[in-house]
Amino acid sequence: MNRYIGRTVRLSLVIAGAAAIVWGLIPEFDAESRETKNAAYWNHSDSVQYVGMATCGTCHVEIYATFQHTGMGQSIDRASREKSAGDFSNHPVIRDDFSSFQYQPFWRDDSLYLKEFALTDSGDTLHQLTLPVSYIIGSGQHTNSHLLDENGFLYQMPFTYYTQDAVWDFPPGFENGANSRFSRIIGLECMSCHNAMPTGFVLGSENKFESIPTGIDCERCHGPGSAHVAKIQRGEITDTAKEIDYSIVNPKKLSDHLRFQICQRCHLQGNAVLADGKSFFDFKPGMELKEVMDVYIPRYANDPSFVMASHADRLQQSACYLHSNGQLDCTTCHNPHVSVQRTNRSDFEAVCLGCHSESSHENSLLDVPERESMTCMECHMPVTSTMDIPHVQVHDHKIQTRPVLNPQEHKNISVFLGLKAINNDAPSRTSRIRAYLQQYERFESDPRYLDSLKLLFNRIPDPQALAAERVNFYYLSGDVRGFEQWIDELTLPFLRGQFSRRSFDNADAWAAFKTAELLAMSAKPVEAKAFYEDAINLGPYIFDFQVKYANYLVRNSLYSKAITHYQRVLANRPMSKMANGNLGYAYLLLGMEDSARFYLESALRLDPYYESAQANLQLLNR
Repeated sequence: MNRYIGRTVRLSLVIAGAAAIVWGLIPEFDAESRETKNAAYWNHSDSVQYVGMATCGTCHVEIYATFQHTGMGQSIDRASREKSAGDFSNHPVIRDDFSSFQYQPFWRDDSLYLKEFALTDSGDTLHQLTLPVSYIIGSGQHTNSHLLDENGFLYQMPFTYYTQDAVWDFPPGFENGANSRFSRIIGLECMSCHNAMPTGFVLGSENKFESIPTGIDCERCHGPGSAHVAKIQRGEITDTAKEIDYSIVNPKKLSDHLRFQICQRCHLQGNAVLADGKSFFDFKPGMELKEVMDVYIPRYANDPSFVMASHADRLQQSACYLHSNGQLDCTTCHNPHVSVQRTNRSDFEAVCLGCHSESSHENSLLDVPERESMTCMECHMPVTSTMDIPHVQVHDHKIQTRPVLNPQEHKNISVFLGLKAINNDAPSRTSRIRAYLQQYERFESDPRYLDSLKLLFNRIPDPQALAAERVNFYYLSGDVRGFEQWIDELTLPFLRGQFSRRSFDNADAWAAFKTAELLAMSAKPVEAKAFYEDAINLGPYIFDFQVKYANYLVRNSLYSKAITHYQRVLANRPMSKMANGNLGYAYLLLGMEDSARFYLESALRLDPYYESAQANLQLLNR
């Protein structure tokens, strides 16, 4: 079976002075570790570092040149006219039909801005807020979305350009009254697929980055490269025609199954449940994806709909895949080093004809006038809409004899079968519990997920098992009484000892915070305070913790301490209307009217419809 990835590409080995300067920055890979690895890939070791695509391009000149034009290579960059695919010629305006906010993107020299505004019934300007766009995410083949960098914290902005339909609209998840304006965080999970490995992510945050790479790079598919660069620098050259160079992962040398895992890491969109102790940093090419995470999606009976990045899942449902003995994978058709836009359609069809005879279609295509311009994909992988992103059409990678051409029409009549781990046939009970919790909390608040959780928890009689997951279940279901009965049996000192680890997913921090919220609802303010403080210590840059704790302090008349926490939030996140408004309220309770007025008016400048700030300002002005 032909594979694009197997094609021979001429490489230029550059040993010029410039290359030596770059290489001189790469730390030497530990020789003892190298010897003990034997056949294992060296860059699976935590001691191997990422070196960046420019370093790879020093030797792999031709691949470097073509890869930069792929969708992956252009996945994210600083906002500039060159990066933008948007059409600004008609001064586009996006209107929110569920509020009075409107949005207009515009250029000022080479800087992109977004103006949010609202008008009164008479047409006067009630509100205007203009913010710079920091990054454009998306290659422009389908979309350009836009990110705001506020003191290193990344947020998605409420406008997207959809290239295929040439329209401006809200990003997915902002429509139908769900416009979160400038508060949707862009966290590690998002960035770990849409960019090169973001090693500047700040522990104790959800969306703070010290540095942002500009595009998916070589090391996402080949693994971190410092060991390989150091090996070449030492003059140790492996004849890869005869043996595998274990200093770097070459996907062509992996088994079909492991090669597919690399693509699945980001093209298997769903509900990703991390394994214990793992983060989105931990998957490296050559590994099994299930070592790091299980990816779940809801399954429905006879449901032909699919999500945008579901290529791996859809392909695995194809008869072509099922009859290939695992040999059919993404690289069978796609050369990851060359843009799809620059690949001839005949190249894709040639892969199909490697197995299927064209003569079997001759009679059925006699009356098709477009026959000369058609390829296999037009009929068997039709371009259709996805269920999660508007204005976008992609090839359905479930190759079918008679595919459903309008999958959206069938979604509402499908029967829910449950959550399915696509990359793991035997997920653990813990993984399944976390999947249902995350599906309910992050994707859809369907009570069927809570019912499934009750059944799963009933099979675990030990009340100390899965403490964080039980807390989350009581929190999401609003079952304060069930929580009280559980902690009476468990004891709070034991529970507090369970949530003490700082991690990239902030699991313990969120468990401590939700425990505090439940204790506050249980009229246990003293006990709640300790868990609030634990959450803040574990996640000092998660502003929800600071604001909710400050609100708790205000409710308990601890105004000065509450003010300190509101101010900490505003030092990093001055656009938090809640921190501004609640800080103004705290000053109002202290009788400090000038400070109260300043922060209440600041909250209303951010959101003129913020009712609590309006009410408190009216109270102040009486």
